Amino acid sequence: MSHRPKVVVVGAGPAGASLALLLARGGVAVTLVEAGTSLERQFRGEALMPSGLEALAAMGLLELIPDLPHRPLVGWRFVVNGQELFTATEPLGGDPSRPCTLVSQPALLEALLKLAGTYPSFAIERGQPVVDLLWQQERLAGVQLRDGRQLPADLVVGCDGRGSLVRQKAGLALQSSPSPIDLLWFQLASPVASPLAGCFTTLVGPEGVFSAFESASGGLQLGWVMGKSKATPELSREGWIERMAALSPPQLAAWLRQWSSGLGAPSRLTVQVGLAERWCQPGLLLLGDAAHPMG
Repeated sequence: MSHRPKVVVVGAGPAGASLALLLARGGVAVTLVEAGTSLERQFRGEALMPSGLEALAAMGLLELIPDLPHRPLVGWRFVVNGQELFTATEPLGGDPSRPCTLVSQPALLEALLKLAGTYPSFAIERGQPVVDLLWQQERLAGVQLRDGRQLPADLVVGCDGRGSLVRQKAGLALQSSPSPIDLLWFQLASPVASPLAGCFTTLVGPEGVFSAFESASGGLQLGWVMGKSKATPELSREGWIERMAALSPPQLAAWLRQWSSGLGAPSRLTVQVGLAERWCQPGLLLLGDAAHPMG
């Protein structure tokens, strides 16, 4: 009997979940290892660009989107000193039926895992982070989980994000480009639609720069640009609303003040751009942000 390859995929983000599903669908024995017990986390991007929609279509997965929280992006609006500069309408090019689309990433990931679970060659370990790699001479041969169990594999695929433990444990260097900014990320819950009218809106003025868009699951997501060397301002909820309102056209400023009670505390996100000098070695492949963090 011929040897049946075993693959371990580390990280159940978009790259890891999609890869594990494709492997299972092809009959390959694959174990997906996810450190968290839940796929909800403080920040997950929502935008699927046309290239991302094209990739889902190529995998036969585009039909998942209508059943998930989603909304097409209407356009990209730029406001300077409270006045609209211009709006670029989606789609910006390519297939007119596939504009940039906002999709709840946790819902998409759960849908991918549910579909993968219908294949007998798929297994998942949730809440069990990888703590070390297993080696046979010069070849990676599997991973060790936090509970001490070892998962042997013919191939380990690191899809564990920009801080990839797999990459670090394998000794694969990351070339990083310095970024001058960080991002303060907010969520604003509201029972009614905002004046953004479906546009990703960037607002610039003397007070600073921030962007806002209507989340696929409702409410707004807002990102305030910060200089990397600057401390996070200690502002109240009302203080942040006033900063944002000062950059906004009157209708949006009034809406922000009206629903200020829904603004959550900010989370500071580090902007990182880098590239692994090598994406692979015997028994190992890096994909996604593990290989080229950008965001």
